Amino acid sequence: MSDPAAFRQRLLAIFADEAQEHLGRIDAGLVALERADAQGRRAALEEMLKTLHTLKGAARAVDLDHLERLCHALESLGTALAAAAAAPAAGQLDCLHRALSLARELAAGG
Repeated sequence: MSDPAAFRQRLLAIFADEAQEHLGRIDAGLVALERADAQGRRAALEEMLKTLHTLKGAARAVDLDHLERLCHALESLGTALAAAAAAPAAGQLDCLHRALSLARELAAGG
């Protein structure tokens, strides 16, 4: 493909599809996190952190800086939640859901 703009558009389209899959896994992890006991919370957070890390790297690869920074912040929050003994508070979960909604917008080019 000799047209750099067309190549970038194709790359972003592929990224958007993959990002929605990652975000779907993160969303499922949030639901699991809300319902789980302590052991289940750890497992859900570990899976979410892996997926966030993958999404962050993919966002970096296609120069979506805002999404990369959001994923990094979510990783930090997830790490803090994993270190806490208590279940996440309702406000923390609401924040995670709002951030995930923003991530979907950013991944779609919004």
